Amino acid sequence: MAHELLRLRMSQKTKLSRRLFTLGLMYSSLAEAADPIIDLDHKVDPFWPSLSRKNLIDFDQKIIDMEPDIAIGLIDSTQNEWPIKKNKKKFTIDLKNANTGENLSYFIESQGKHSKFDGLAFDEFCRDWRDDEVIAMDKNLINILVNICEPFVDNQGLVKVDVLSGYRTKRTNEKLRSKSRNVAKNSFHLTGRALDFRVPNVSIETLRNTAHKEAPGGLGMYRNFIHIDTGPTRRWFA
Repeated sequence: MAHELLRLRMSQKTKLSRRLFTLGLMYSSLAEAADPIIDLDHKVDPFWPSLSRKNLIDFDQKIIDMEPDIAIGLIDSTQNEWPIKKNKKKFTIDLKNANTGENLSYFIESQGKHSKFDGLAFDEFCRDWRDDEVIAMDKNLINILVNICEPFVDNQGLVKVDVLSGYRTKRTNEKLRSKSRNVAKNSFHLTGRALDFRVPNVSIETLRNTAHKEAPGGLGMYRNFIHIDTGPTRRWFA
């Protein structure tokens, strides 16, 4: 009788172990998905998927600019003038539209002046590529961009910038809002007063620190890009 009880207990223990093992297999995918949240070695990106050329084309599904909504009165307020600071060296800022592959370059002279700045080309470059619509962009954006990027000019006098988003039509913005409740209804992208960008080969932490000092308006700091706008001074992380 004692031997029979011992055999029964061992059998029950075996069944319990198999059950736990089976459950472990079932939920292994969930455990893997949870790894980024507790990854202390930063081997897995906990916020955004890694970017590739294909992902950039599908921009509205991979990266959403979660700009905080503000009162319409503040959006329509008079814009400030934010000139390029008096830089000590001449350099070229080379812009690349990450969605269309188009390039646009400006030569920046010393003492904070553009050399033959083409505002219409900038408007076209920053157009809503989904609806193929153009708006007059706030030219202060290029000045803020230059001020932020000047420290990253290389030995050849060049700094490259990937522009992820400029102007958005109302239809585009509503499409993004349908995917995320955090997209601002009255986004500065709607009026041509915002840019999302990053600087290749510059860490996002370094870019954030520089932008924090050089962006006088809105500054949104994200996992792999930053947002600047010519609205009221405010800062946010997402």
